[in-house]
Amino acid sequence: MAPRAQEGSAQGSLRSQVYLRLQADILDGKLHSGEALTELRISKEIGVSRTPVREAFRQLELDGLVVATPNKGVVVQGIEDQDVEDMFEVRVHVEGLAARRAARSMDAPERRELEEALALEEFYTSRGDVEALQATDSRFHEAIFRGSHSRILQSILVTLHSHSRSARRRSLSSAGRPAEALAEHRRIMEAILSGKADEAEALMVEHIRRAVGSYERAAGTRRQDHVEP
Repeated sequence: MAPRAQEGSAQGSLRSQVYLRLQADILDGKLHSGEALTELRISKEIGVSRTPVREAFRQLELDGLVVATPNKGVVVQGIEDQDVEDMFEVRVHVEGLAARRAARSMDAPERRELEEALALEEFYTSRGDVEALQATDSRFHEAIFRGSHSRILQSILVTLHSHSRSARRRSLSSAGRPAEALAEHRRIMEAILSGKADEAEALMVEHIRRAVGSYERAAGTRRQDHVEP
């Protein structure tokens, strides 16, 4: 029984690796909307059997990132502009609530995690490392999700953050935005650690609305760059 259990665990780990890689490629735009994916193609590209690819496809379909089509495998859905707008709108309401809850319930280890995430953000902001900042931004927000002590909020928001990774990277690439986001995060953290629930919620809502503005400016610039003269 033990070898079978280990085999099943390895298979599950492989499935997870394939799923995470495909998810990242879709969310980062490396796999484009409308692009057809087949088990054979992906298994060859990644170097795995078709079984974990098939299972990863099923999970991606549940995520709404691909659609199964007869005789074509699956077709990438990707994230459209309306999806991004919807995600930001949901984040405004739900992350505000998470910040409010965190201000009331975050314990000592969770507070330290939040402080450590901000310290890392300060370091990478000083270096202008946008790629690393995306990871530290996620760490900061996810520390608040955990600190809310709500499994429902955490589940919703972790998924939203995963799906909005490209939009958040674009927002952070806007000129001056990393320093602004750092200052906003610092104020949010101070309100949470001081137990000021109303203030923490209001600051989080303001922070996300500012991120929307940065995203729209960066996206607008990108669209203009692609306009034919």
